[in-house]
Amino acid sequence: MYKVLLIDESDEDMDRFLDYIESQKMSDQLDVVKLLPLSGVDEMLDAIVEERPDAVVVDYKLNDLKTDIDYNVTFNGVDLVEAFLKIKKGFPCFVVTSFDHDAIGNSQDVNIVYSKDLYGRNFTRNAQRDADNRLSLRILRQIEHYHARFAEYKAEYYELLEASRQGDLSATQEERIIELDTFFERSISDAASLPPVIKKRSFQDDLCEFIKKTDELIESVRNSGA
Repeated sequence: MYKVLLIDESDEDMDRFLDYIESQKMSDQLDVVKLLPLSGVDEMLDAIVEERPDAVVVDYKLNDLKTDIDYNVTFNGVDLVEAFLKIKKGFPCFVVTSFDHDAIGNSQDVNIVYSKDLYGRNFTRNAQRDADNRLSLRILRQIEHYHARFAEYKAEYYELLEASRQGDLSATQEERIIELDTFFERSISDAASLPPVIKKRSFQDDLCEFIKKTDELIESVRNSGA
């Protein structure tokens, strides 16, 4: 089962989302965990990382309703998703909203924005047929795709490491191994990722130490739930 972190300032809307997932018969595949937004984007990012989800679903206007929070939220859902994707590039993230045009206009990726009509106040059983294969399955497919890509990259990475141990690594393969290492680092934190030019220098100077550290990095990614 995959863990989906749902962030919304309205507990009622979050319960509607849970009802929607259940109506789509996805409760055995998607474990939805509710989380109210915190006031600042940095502490919100820390909270997401601590939860170690497989996907993030966040409301667009996090400061709109004040029924369940009594403080000001300084960011919207698009701001949060774009900040999180700088930490985990390519991670499954979705923005849900009743204000489609505003969210789409503010997002760099229109494909992450979905209407709350799929499960909100206007949700009906007839609407469910139109919603099929959209949000719920899109979340599941994006999670599966992310995990599959990670597994493929890991297999390729270890294949290149083995070639390097045999002393049979071309310049193109050297560039690729650095590229993959950067991907794994950014799966943990983009801020902690070394620039490729520095990695290339380290690669040439001390390949064995490079391999040891990147092996440890992959183990850290695996333990982080990526």
